[in-house]
Amino acid sequence: MSFYDLERKIQKKIIRYCSDTSVQENKILIAYSGGADSSVLLSIVNKLSAKMNFKYDFVYINHYMNQNTNHIINFGREFAHANETNFIYHDIKEKPLSNKELFFRKYRYKYLNDLKKKAQYSFIFTAHHYNDQIETLYMRTRGKYNWTNLLGVQEYRGYVRRPLLQIKKKDIFSYAIKHGIPWFFDNTNNDNIFFRNKIRNTVLINKSSFYYMFLSLLNKYSKINFYFFNKQLEKNKRKIIISESPFIVLNKLNFLNLSDNYKKIFFQLILKKYNNGNLLMNKNTKWSALWSYISKNKNLKDFTLSKEIFVNNSKDLIIIRNFKKYQKKIDLVDEAIWNKYIFKIEEKDFVAGKQGLNCIYINKNLLSEGLFVRNWNIGDFYIDRSNKKKKVSKLFLKNKFNNYKKMVHPLIVNSNDEILWIPELTNEFNLNNPNSKNNCIKISKEILN
Repeated sequence: MSFYDLERKIQKKIIRYCSDTSVQENKILIAYSGGADSSVLLSIVNKLSAKMNFKYDFVYINHYMNQNTNHIINFGREFAHANETNFIYHDIKEKPLSNKELFFRKYRYKYLNDLKKKAQYSFIFTAHHYNDQIETLYMRTRGKYNWTNLLGVQEYRGYVRRPLLQIKKKDIFSYAIKHGIPWFFDNTNNDNIFFRNKIRNTVLINKSSFYYMFLSLLNKYSKINFYFFNKQLEKNKRKIIISESPFIVLNKLNFLNLSDNYKKIFFQLILKKYNNGNLLMNKNTKWSALWSYISKNKNLKDFTLSKEIFVNNSKDLIIIRNFKKYQKKIDLVDEAIWNKYIFKIEEKDFVAGKQGLNCIYINKNLLSEGLFVRNWNIGDFYIDRSNKKKKVSKLFLKNKFNNYKKMVHPLIVNSNDEILWIPELTNEFNLNNPNSKNNCIKISKEILN
């Protein structure tokens, strides 16, 4: 690969990443480690920013493990000053109790996500390359594994982009040497206590043609696997996703037919919009508990999947939302829309006995004081014609409502939040019937076409 080709490849990728906006409107954050890979990425992005007129910053996160940290920081500051960009430096002061690789990876992405929110970066670039992909795929073939392990590292992950993913390490080194790009060796790369280093330093140094062929086939298999996975995903989305507003609602039976590994991937991908474009970093025990919870054929209380995401088992449905409160309240005016319903208000002579489950007659003054449509709240009650309190939850139970219907069914309330009417379910309310033809309105509920 020529050096011009490498720069042109990155340029094309940036244009593709910015397909929804002009390149000039975007701002990129580069995850910089000081190594050859991120140094080449920084150098190329710096060139292209001047050529394509976009802005970028770069960040170095100090794990307190690289002996060259001070040199990296000094270089970063000098480079930023010379090229009129921003260099961000951050120390990880917490110490991992176990599994350093996992701890540092989770910490890095959380910090990068915080930076993205704060400075409103369009994308975060990491310098993962072809050899990283091969290492990852090989590591995932060790011990027990299944086809989902061989999806590999993805170029797109939420707001994260990996423009070097198909570039080989030798081409990155060649580019750095040719252009005199300085990089700093990380001595921890020789520490085989890290599983990735052990694979890189003791297994993937095999130079035989057979081994090269095996690794090449592994990479091709991953691409093919990912292609068919995406095709299957779109097919399953059509079968499983019933609605994505106001919550994500899934067909439980079709979802439970998936394998546990596919369930997890399916959940991960549809929940990205609730998790800032990221995958959820939950333990396997959490996912296993979720599958057990969902498999029960009854309405249950919420399952907390993360601090922001809640799952609800609703008999034949699965409800997913990103906030615990689902209450909604709107003004009841003529042609007010509530989910699949539309409410009509009209002046109408009151006719005794004509109030049905889908319409109600009330005094005009109630409308002038304010009428509203809202969700059900736990503890809600209404007053029946015998002046007795009745729980709305018992009415739902009598009509065999699942949790989803409970969440979205409309209740009509007055300005004091007293329930006046529950469409479709009952008209047994203790309402003073209009005593004058000129003081009467009719409210009716219809299915929205």
